Amino acid sequence: MNPSALALRTGWLLGGFAILGMGPLPSWGAEPRRANHDEAKVTAFTLPDCLQLQNGSPVTTPDRWFGERRPELLRLFEQNVYGRFPRAPRVSRWRVTREDAEAVGGIATRRDVVLELPEPGSELPTTIALRFTVYTPKVRSGPVPGFVGIHLFDTAKAFPSPAVARNPPTGKISEDLGGAVGRDILNRGYALASLDIQELAPDSATNYARGALRLLGELGPEGRDPQTSGALGVWAWGLVRALDYFSTTHDIDPSAVIAIGHSRMGKAALWAGANDARFAALIANGSGCGGAALSKRDFGETVGIITHAFPHWFCGTFATFSDEEERLPVDQHQLLALLAPRPVYLAGAEKDGWADPRGEYLSAVHAAPVFRLLGAPGIPSLQYPGLDQPIGTRVRFHLRRGGHDLTEYDWARFLEFADDEVRHPAIARRLASRRRLDASEALRQTDGWFQSASASVLAANVLSHQSPRGSWPKNTNTTTNPFRGKPSELHGTFDNGATLEELRFLARFQRIHGNARFDPERITVMEAKGTTEGETPPTARAGTPAATEGQLTGSPDARAAVQRGLRHILEAQYPTGGWPQSYPPGPGYARHITFNDDTFVRILDFLREVPRTPDFAFLGPELLESCRVAVDRGIDCILRCQVRIEGTKTVWCAQHDSTTLEPRPARTFEPVSLSGAESARVLKFLMSLNSNRAEIEEAIRGGVAWFERSSLHGIRVVRSNGDVSVVSDPSAPPIWARFYDLEFGRPIFTGRDGVVRQNLAEIEQERRTGYSWYGTWGRDVAEAFLRWKRAHP
Repeated sequence: MNPSALALRTGWLLGGFAILGMGPLPSWGAEPRRANHDEAKVTAFTLPDCLQLQNGSPVTTPDRWFGERRPELLRLFEQNVYGRFPRAPRVSRWRVTREDAEAVGGIATRRDVVLELPEPGSELPTTIALRFTVYTPKVRSGPVPGFVGIHLFDTAKAFPSPAVARNPPTGKISEDLGGAVGRDILNRGYALASLDIQELAPDSATNYARGALRLLGELGPEGRDPQTSGALGVWAWGLVRALDYFSTTHDIDPSAVIAIGHSRMGKAALWAGANDARFAALIANGSGCGGAALSKRDFGETVGIITHAFPHWFCGTFATFSDEEERLPVDQHQLLALLAPRPVYLAGAEKDGWADPRGEYLSAVHAAPVFRLLGAPGIPSLQYPGLDQPIGTRVRFHLRRGGHDLTEYDWARFLEFADDEVRHPAIARRLASRRRLDASEALRQTDGWFQSASASVLAANVLSHQSPRGSWPKNTNTTTNPFRGKPSELHGTFDNGATLEELRFLARFQRIHGNARFDPERITVMEAKGTTEGETPPTARAGTPAATEGQLTGSPDARAAVQRGLRHILEAQYPTGGWPQSYPPGPGYARHITFNDDTFVRILDFLREVPRTPDFAFLGPELLESCRVAVDRGIDCILRCQVRIEGTKTVWCAQHDSTTLEPRPARTFEPVSLSGAESARVLKFLMSLNSNRAEIEEAIRGGVAWFERSSLHGIRVVRSNGDVSVVSDPSAPPIWARFYDLEFGRPIFTGRDGVVRQNLAEIEQERRTGYSWYGTWGRDVAEAFLRWKRAHP
């Protein structure tokens, strides 16, 4: 093409900005060539290599990808396709303009939110730059994952109703079709947010820059230049800002937000994901040219057609490649590579040749080497899939029947994808972030989560931490990473819930999976530092499990691990009925029967569960009966350990001798004493038995009476300036001390020197602040006793 022809075709790009200021007319420029819809006429094309720098150097490591190639590609897309990504606002304000706590028939909370920015030259954020609506499900156990998109639903309606169509149409389409999809999304535990683009960047060639670009000062004195962001870039910027808002709330998990878009909004979603690694996953439905479809493949909409019809969507430079796509230094498979290794779903339709679904599929195929480099499976390089036959795992694609719509079928697949690749990993990440395994939260999850790859990774990690004897270490989150040391280095315990929580988790897992077997060497947890906008994204989110294929082969297996752990607990029980803190007990205080930190009672609670919980049904009658016998022996031990003072039953010490059952000390600051904290838990356990045994009733009444006598009034514990003190307060509710002496029943306190003192202020600050010397344990006992008395008048 000669220079004059190029100037004619792109005149508004090269000179129009200075003249027109706020925008060119979409009709300027020569007519592009007609669209090709015949696969036989697709000419050969060459794609730029994702893993080769512009200087020709190969990219063979994740470090070089994130440190060199990825920034290079991002810059090339800014310069040639989308324009400079707008910067984050220096001054801004979020404001909720409307809130409805009973939206969508009471299943969701609706919030209408605006982002306000200052006018140029001002520091006061007074002008609305972004408006969006978010629905959050009310039934949730914590922060929920969510979908965010542009024009995802009509925010003017009282409920979220994604504009979906039924393909193929079957009779009259229900007016509530979209509403039904919206309710399904919320009922499945996802938030749903939709952005309005009118203030952000109207879809107009002459007006799109009057919104956020103007407020951010992205326009020069003569308006836009050829690399100023187009509307797609501004819309993508709006998605990033919505993610900022989610980070300020407690009901949406900002690490589990999925950017989704249909058609041109799918293009914006992909560009948002490329610029902000915080998006957990990206979904683009029918995104076509400038989205997922290859630009150099001559099929459907072309660069010339799209920039002629919608010049404001892209930066001005993009139109200079009209009918000369081979000159483009990038192509859309490299846009998908910028999303790696995060989950990506691309969808196309049989009759949507304009968007070139085959070109979208090929983009995913050619981006796969980057996903593989970063440890994630890309799209399988298989034959182009048939209709309604989704393929892939981390990167997915489907070609459905119908045309250029967002349908019920699409949403059903997207929700499956979100469960597998976002919700399940988010739950696993939350569990792995705790100080130790929180089996109670894990067991609240659905069977679907336990069937997920993320749950399998956590289970394999838990298995790797089991000691040869069958126990697990304490104060360790055994789900976070696999144990890579020698088995002889593993030392388990029953303290702080260790071993019991792992057994509950694995028992549930094996019930759902059957006799599941693992090869820990083939399952890992990828770790990396988090990132913020503009930084290089990690190979995986911090703590995010990344399952590999073939994970259900090899050994050891979950069922055998549960059996070994349970037999270890039964073997550890003393002839007198109690348990040490760990087994074999060793010479220290851990050899004593341990009520401390509720160890004894935790074990009994667990053994009571085993015969009554379907998760353990595989154990067989002999082992289940052994659990029942152990519980009975444990209860008898508790009754015999209860301390009598002058013939009156009181409560328990934190430790008791394994043979004589006499009270025993533990650490230097844990003397022989009556324990308020541990005794409260023992009494609540006895009350939970609902037993009519006279000995149990006497133990309960004796313990409750002791708590009534031992309550402390008129004092309050105050924490300030890094210290703890006890002050007088006649209005304070009663509290109880951690330890009471056996002779006078007075509160006692001990520092690391082992000297018993009468006042908390007399021990060193490190011990004052590092231990729970007072608590409301007696209040819990009193409440439980009221309930117990109703059944035992």
